[in-house]
Amino acid sequence: MKKRKLPAPNVSYLRPGSFRNMDEKALRGMICNPIYAGIASFPKVVDDEAWIKAAAQFIAEEGVEQFLVNMLYVLRRSLQEEQEEQEDLEERRASLQDEDENFFIYCSHDGLPMVALRDDFACVGEYLFEHLEWSTVQDLISQPVLTLVFRNGHTLPLLCPDCGQSFHADEDQLLQALSGLSLIDIEWDYENEVLLLYFGQLPEVVEDLAALDEIPAREVLEVHLNVVYGLTCPGYQDD
Repeated sequence: MKKRKLPAPNVSYLRPGSFRNMDEKALRGMICNPIYAGIASFPKVVDDEAWIKAAAQFIAEEGVEQFLVNMLYVLRRSLQEEQEEQEDLEERRASLQDEDENFFIYCSHDGLPMVALRDDFACVGEYLFEHLEWSTVQDLISQPVLTLVFRNGHTLPLLCPDCGQSFHADEDQLLQALSGLSLIDIEWDYENEVLLLYFGQLPEVVEDLAALDEIPAREVLEVHLNVVYGLTCPGYQDD
């Protein structure tokens, strides 16, 4: 008797942090991928009940077999990518680890943590300012996590400094507080190991660049360091 073939996956895999490239197949892939409910080192993006309800609806529409095929596909991709990133991170940490620090490597210029990106280590401050400096907050989106949208097209997820999940805040109040403001300073809370993002109002006309250092902060957000990995750029395409 000829063995029946399993159906092919009918979803696509979307790397966490590249939600700007979301389409229907990628959204369906998220529904089939349990990492978004929080597994191992993957942060919880949705609660268990929401993920289970979405998965149950998928199963009702397309069947258990198709769901399981899709789940194996996206879960394997997620775990493989996580393993590769962890191996790369450990290799870089081993080469740059300071004897006096047990975990974080700090930038010698401003004392902010260094983060391992795909191509190299980068200072958190330099990396964020390279993409977000001078650009104002334009919007706030809530799915899949609370995310700031800047006028230059970049987006930055807001993650709770305690749990690393989506920021806990009233969306309307937060947008009202940050709309039109720009990122003006970044600090690192060494005791609590959280990132402090300072937002202020840039002047319409800048006559003296030194005056930019005197801009008062109007809002301060405490966020998890992992927000850096979720920064997206206009036109970025995942491979």
